[in-house]
Amino acid sequence: MVRVLREAPRLDPIQGQPPDLTRLPRGCAFAPRCAYRVERCGEAAPPLETLTTGHLSACWEAGRLVKAAAA
Repeated sequence: MVRVLREAPRLDPIQGQPPDLTRLPRGCAFAPRCAYRVERCGEAAPPLETLTTGHLSACWEAGRLVKAAAA
């Protein structure tokens, strides 16, 4: 039997250093380093939501980005 493995999608790294987990900033911890941040990111942390089967995201812009990628 031959198994064909699909290549995992490439993850784009976020520039900079991760935040100090003992002193997280207000809002999304990734906001200071995120290219997709919006004003809301600095105000409140986004909830973890299911985008597609087996894919979770905690990002205010995730739905918009998924739609844009599919177009």
